[in-house]
Amino acid sequence: MSLVRPILTVLDDEHIAQVHDHSLQVLSSVGVRVDSVPARQLLGKAAGPSAIDGDRVHIPRDLVHWALQAAPATVKMYDRRGKMSFELPGQTRFGIGVTALYYQDPQTDQVTPFVRKNMELMVRLGGMLPSFDAVSTVGIVQDVPPEVSDLYATLEMTANTVKPLVLLVSREEAFPDVLDLLEHLHGDLSSRPFVLPYFNPISPLVINRGTADKMFLAAERRLPFIYSNYGMAGASTPITPAGALVLLIAELLAGLSLCNLIKEGYPVIL
Repeated sequence: MSLVRPILTVLDDEHIAQVHDHSLQVLSSVGVRVDSVPARQLLGKAAGPSAIDGDRVHIPRDLVHWALQAAPATVKMYDRRGKMSFELPGQTRFGIGVTALYYQDPQTDQVTPFVRKNMELMVRLGGMLPSFDAVSTVGIVQDVPPEVSDLYATLEMTANTVKPLVLLVSREEAFPDVLDLLEHLHGDLSSRPFVLPYFNPISPLVINRGTADKMFLAAERRLPFIYSNYGMAGASTPITPAGALVLLIAELLAGLSLCNLIKEGYPVIL
């Protein structure tokens, strides 16, 4: 029996070039609102004083081109034991995790607030299923005080799988403590990273302070991270698919530029 591998080509090379060019035009003309003073100063220093307009930074094309050249071509992820897990880009990778607020019991169908025991069970399930390459933060643990919820969630993820962890922290101020906890349990996180923090800017065209702060902290610990955005067509992005794509790619390129200004050649997944 032959194996069928379908291939979908949505954009040709000319369309890709047009989208990229329009994204660069958005960054240079409209710019990005940067709520973090250190991030705004870093971008402004590279882009020139005329690029700053209040809390908005106009990012020139040459800065984005520099960031694209500076960024490493690949990112390697390991499991908690230091064994190579996967390399990006490459084949599509899948992970379990949705930051759920509720848990639906598969035996009783009962829906209850997500608690620590649910995190343990779901992480173990993700660790056992061979089609999942990573385990992301499955839910928001609600049977512990809110100020330590992220710490308990991280503890359960680390204790119940050796797979790479995609880390989402709900309380921004808890992020340094989460990294301290992981280093206390594991030691150095940077040499063979198994932790991949996940950050979001705000559409349209905002690098919020919390996201920028976490980018600086991740860079201090030399951890690769995911910088990912999303939008609602006609609300936070233009309603046309092309317009939405241009805006979202502009946001990602702005994040890539900031990331490489924080530390040149830094591994980031867009």
